[in-house]
Amino acid sequence: MDIGLLINFVEENVESPINIGVLSSLLQCSDSQLHRVVNQCTGMTPAKLIELLRVHRGCYLLHYRNAMRCTDVAILCGYDSSDSFRRAFKRVTGYPPSQFQRQHIRIDTLPYMKVLSELQPLIDDEHSQACHPTIMCLPAVPVYAMTHTGHPAHIPVTVGAFIRWRKQHKLSPTTSRTFNAFWQDSANIGSDFRIDIMCEAVRPVQITKGSNVFKSELPAGRYAVIDSAGGDHVIQQSAHALINNFIPDSKEEAADYPLIVQRIRFYPDVPLNQALNRVMVLLK
Repeated sequence: MDIGLLINFVEENVESPINIGVLSSLLQCSDSQLHRVVNQCTGMTPAKLIELLRVHRGCYLLHYRNAMRCTDVAILCGYDSSDSFRRAFKRVTGYPPSQFQRQHIRIDTLPYMKVLSELQPLIDDEHSQACHPTIMCLPAVPVYAMTHTGHPAHIPVTVGAFIRWRKQHKLSPTTSRTFNAFWQDSANIGSDFRIDIMCEAVRPVQITKGSNVFKSELPAGRYAVIDSAGGDHVIQQSAHALINNFIPDSKEEAADYPLIVQRIRFYPDVPLNQALNRVMVLLK
């Protein structure tokens, strides 16, 4: 039985009612078989797994879409009322949604994350894969950027501030491309960890003192490029494939420049297995 298929189905239909019969039909098994396999893989019932995936999306919406009302977050997570969402959210995370958002609670510290981390490899399906790498000549891209330093778990606070700045200056992701610059390997976290959150500077903006935003540029040049669908673990796999395999095999050498990731489709706006990223390494 493919538990990854079940997880992806829930992710893709998280806004809709999902019953056990639908999942059993999807996996071509009986309800009792479904319960047994899900419990063996996760230690939970199918209903609890669905609740966990709904609430997990809610965590990201509360962190990254903090202008949304709780009622809207509830609907996007498949709940018919804000009260039912609040009860489920507190059951899974231990926090009311308002406290979780106000105190910027780190998602990686939540008790359910250990289960999700163990299930992460199963969330990959035929969509959550990297395409074939290639080398592209790309023009320079002017950007507005905000730097995050310190543990990656606090990135949502920086991202939230940058999103608010973007909205204030009407730099929508539909017209202004989104990039991240990773200055260190996110798998090797230290106190000097740095990531720049960036958007394309499609028009002039007056940058005010204290906004923590600065203007920069992604340089023109030859890049090793690979597109990958899925979560951050897929980005890491794609980056390692470029740096450790494709670039040496192509008799190329990486420049002394951060790893660039273009965020094309975002979780939680799309299901996690459909998030699309372009990983780019500048070449010498």
